[in-house]
Amino acid sequence: MKSIFVLSLSLAMMTSSAVATAAEENAGSPGYIESIETEATSGGIAQEVDATDAQVAELEADGSVQGGVSRKRAQQLEEIVVSARRRDELLEETPISVTAIDASTFEDAQITRFAELQNIVPNLRIDTGRSGLGGSPVIRGVVPTESGNPGAGTYIDGIFLQGSGASIMNVADIQQLEVLRGPQGTLFGKNTLGGAINITTVAPGPDLAGSVWVRAGNYETVKTRSTLNVPINIGPLDGKVFTRFSVSTENTGGYTDNLVTGQNYNNRDAYWLLGKMQILPTEDLEINLNGNYFHSKSRGAGGRCFVVDDAVASLKAQLDASNPDFYEKCRATTPYTFGTPLNTFYNGQDYGVWGSMVYNLGSIGFIDELNAKVLGSWRGRDSRNREDVDLTSDNVVELSDVSIDGFPGEPFSATASLIEAQLFGEAFDGRLSGVGGFFASWNDSSVGRLVRTQLDPPPPAMQTLAHLGAFTYGPVKQSDSDWAFYGQGTWDALEWLSLTGGLRYTNETRGVTRSNIYPIGDLANIGTPTCIHEPDQPCEQSGDVTYSSWTPMGSIEVLAPDDLLGDSPIDHLMGYFTYAKGFSSGGLNAVIGAGVEQGSLVPYAPSLVDNFEVGLKTVALDQRMTLNLSFFYMQYDDMQVTANRSIPCTPTPPETECVPQNERLIRNAAASTMRGLEAELTMRPIEGLMIMTNIGVLDSRYEEFEDVWALDATTPYDRAGETFNGVPQFTSYFAVQYSLPVNLKQSWLSGWLTPRLDWSYRSKVHNTFPEDSSGRVPGYNLLNARLSYEFMDDQAQIALWGQNLTSSSYFNGGGGTTGFFGYSQRYYAAPVTFGGEISYRFDIS
Repeated sequence: MKSIFVLSLSLAMMTSSAVATAAEENAGSPGYIESIETEATSGGIAQEVDATDAQVAELEADGSVQGGVSRKRAQQLEEIVVSARRRDELLEETPISVTAIDASTFEDAQITRFAELQNIVPNLRIDTGRSGLGGSPVIRGVVPTESGNPGAGTYIDGIFLQGSGASIMNVADIQQLEVLRGPQGTLFGKNTLGGAINITTVAPGPDLAGSVWVRAGNYETVKTRSTLNVPINIGPLDGKVFTRFSVSTENTGGYTDNLVTGQNYNNRDAYWLLGKMQILPTEDLEINLNGNYFHSKSRGAGGRCFVVDDAVASLKAQLDASNPDFYEKCRATTPYTFGTPLNTFYNGQDYGVWGSMVYNLGSIGFIDELNAKVLGSWRGRDSRNREDVDLTSDNVVELSDVSIDGFPGEPFSATASLIEAQLFGEAFDGRLSGVGGFFASWNDSSVGRLVRTQLDPPPPAMQTLAHLGAFTYGPVKQSDSDWAFYGQGTWDALEWLSLTGGLRYTNETRGVTRSNIYPIGDLANIGTPTCIHEPDQPCEQSGDVTYSSWTPMGSIEVLAPDDLLGDSPIDHLMGYFTYAKGFSSGGLNAVIGAGVEQGSLVPYAPSLVDNFEVGLKTVALDQRMTLNLSFFYMQYDDMQVTANRSIPCTPTPPETECVPQNERLIRNAAASTMRGLEAELTMRPIEGLMIMTNIGVLDSRYEEFEDVWALDATTPYDRAGETFNGVPQFTSYFAVQYSLPVNLKQSWLSGWLTPRLDWSYRSKVHNTFPEDSSGRVPGYNLLNARLSYEFMDDQAQIALWGQNLTSSSYFNGGGGTTGFFGYSQRYYAAPVTFGGEISYRFDIS
């Protein structure tokens, strides 16, 4: 880790020296905030690009660009405008730790799936699950809970996405994505602890325009994206109604092999549809309507069955007795080969509509500008899953929400709706600005999962094992509702000093209804479905809990005056301090399995985070370098952690053996802390050369957490001092690209040749608790490369690409059965992939 840090620092220092030299050679360039506008950007999105007058004259003279400067030749960095605080402002003047990624960076860095963001954003992790469809962001170590509480909120066009939001987890038609760190409850509708991901899609425009993109590669992979922008220029609708449509597909044959059936896993057949309409009835009113549909089919993830030799698992002896070859079969699997006779699948769909209405109320009293906004959405999700947990031909543990041996389950189904109202205003010549709002949401879901433990053939003393809890059915219904008031205001007290304060009140209700059933009965009732419960308790358990909290925030922003910077190489310097409190509600466990606590729903407490952050944002060397630093400390109280537990049993005479029952519970770690930093550096030392690098350092530890030892899921164990599961302590990223002009006799073939290298590193983690060797992931590097050629006035592009070129073998999921059976699972990311791209866009003004 130290060597990586030294390497990154050395590269930054070497490049800074090059930047300083370039700055001396180009003295007289306009400073920060001065820019010219150009349309020569990827995806047809207008951006602001800076250049000297001499550069403009030179490029217009040689025909390289008309009416502006191509982003391939611009020497000064683009000014990035973000809406992190619900108003447009420059990234370098925003007192929040924010990473902003535009459409061109998505393209150049080969970000084609939402989960790939973790490779280029410091202190970000994306949990995808075994299906590869999820998209739960983890910012600064704040993980989501299995009950649905997000660690970080995901917003699309300002509207909170309930659930995984798989419908937008590819990156089609995204204009900009912002990763905001720390609690954001006084700005956004949903209160989350770790931060927010704010996605802005491309708005419908006044011109007939479109694009087509095709990416093909090994493993029979073909991805496509196409967009079409259509203004409605008919009669009174002319100039008032605009529409935009996007279609994306992904087809891949998969990179893991099932040796039993001969099929490939980690495959996918999926498509995304997105439609948008913007209506402008008057100059003061804007209406946006959106709809989407997503569908995916997959056999699921293949992977490696991993034996944990030092596990003292509750069911290990029974499994070894009934399936004496199982552990050898488990050891015979590899990261990309396994065997199961089971017809597994992960099929899902995600659909919904959302919209907003914005009305400019103008000037009212002392308020110079006031805008009202109403947002609403409705979303639905459905999925059908079947999984072989052990990845061997023995099929020891099978999970299904469809059916097992003729017993029907209940596929997952969920609906979610929300409404939000906001007011934005400015007063006193813009020195006072603020936002206030009301948020309410409703979420309902249901699933009935079957869990079968199959020991075949059972040992003589265990002939009735299947009737002792080895086959369970757990229907669960969850109903949640939230509402909140929030507000935040900023006062520019002086030209160099701004003060911000905010407050939120949240009220959240969590309701659960669940049953645990032996579908084929127990020893006393073989063949008759039997409820798992304590004596005198009903089979179906229901309950709800309500939690509420006030959460404040405050920040101080200090801007260095120009006369203080003087003739220094620093163009802009801003420092800030921010405090924010976050709240996540508690709830009731929908417990899987049986145990002494099955007679009632087991509650878990709400979580609270106090986040303290100091940051520095700098633009230097005539706008050729930006450096953003943030240092943070977070006190995390009652962190919600999912933990497995095995409960010993006592045989019922005349039986001499019984099967321990297993639980999976959300529990509270009493106290935890996170501390660390993010550093992001971007440079343009010379024309055409872009260098980006960042690091994330995160020390996340339990300070007080009484748990059980993962290797037997029974023995009490104190986890004080241990780091969080799945959270790396160090991440880094380095990218370099250089664009070379190519002038040919056929002018339409002239263009820009751009090679690019992307390198990222993530330090070692434990996906399960540290004592479980199955979850230990060593640190790994990823090296990606791309060679692109843009021509036809930047309308067409061809490219060659490669990802994970060193074929790093690392797994990004698995675990969960070590304490019960003494083995676990590892689901590996793809080895080296490569291929080509072609894209074309048109714009008929």
